[in-house]
Amino acid sequence: MVGFNKMPGLDVYFGADPCYLARIKRTKPWWCPWLPRYRHYAALECSVFAPGVATQIMLLTPQEIPVYQQHYGTEDRFHLLPPNVPRRTFSPEEQSAMRQRVRKDNGWPEATRLLVFIGSDFKRKGLDRALRALAALPAPLRMNTRLAVLGQSHPGRFERLARDLAVDSQVHFLGGRHDAPDWMLAADSLVHPAYSETAGMVLVEALTAGLPVLTTDVCGYAFHIARARAGIVLPSPFEQGACDRALAEILMPQAVKEWRANALAYAAKEDLYSCHERAAAIIEETIRRKLERRAQSAPVSWFQ
Repeated sequence: MVGFNKMPGLDVYFGADPCYLARIKRTKPWWCPWLPRYRHYAALECSVFAPGVATQIMLLTPQEIPVYQQHYGTEDRFHLLPPNVPRRTFSPEEQSAMRQRVRKDNGWPEATRLLVFIGSDFKRKGLDRALRALAALPAPLRMNTRLAVLGQSHPGRFERLARDLAVDSQVHFLGGRHDAPDWMLAADSLVHPAYSETAGMVLVEALTAGLPVLTTDVCGYAFHIARARAGIVLPSPFEQGACDRALAEILMPQAVKEWRANALAYAAKEDLYSCHERAAAIIEETIRRKLERRAQSAPVSWFQ
């Protein structure tokens, strides 16, 4: 039995959620553990992570492993899955053509610096931080920079914030789009200063597009950006001033050129693509071991 929710009796659990026990202790009042709701969800989590349980645990990022081990003493039953992004192949000529096309279609000068923000939860993914960093750019750089926001969230409060910061003419809310990969090819940098992000698939997608990234260390996949040396990962606790300075740095042409090359080199050598294949292999191996144990414990018949 494979589960995507924590529950008793699972052979394999695939988890993208943070540790419930740790989150409650960090964010809720001291009396919360007395509540029936807390006891219910804590018992479900314990049924997967407690010592002695045989459930194999598949995770997307390594950050939560020491947290579960701290709270439950979980044995080494963790399996870290690679990301699952499509492989991308494109030539420098195709990337240049896409860059020119996007700027021409939107009536922007060819030298326009283009930032993209991609994600449907604007609040959690830190769009307000990105807008404030854009407003803090030196005036000549700010006037030559556009921020394209792709996602299905309602933009109301963020449109008002852009107006209050006097950058509304530089910010373009494009809604949910099917051509986000084209915008990645056309952009100079991805901005993703999230408040919370268990994984952040868009970060890895940016690497495969050769797109430098500005993000925060709370994102599960931020370690890929750091390993690739393909952008800037802001440390916790978050400081808006550091984000402002990082945005100005990530728009510098020489930095963009170096980070692009690093991103493409990393995407070519690292396994960022085989999440499903690896998960299937873990499930099959779990089945094989379970069948072996069942065969070994079966009673022997005198008639065999």
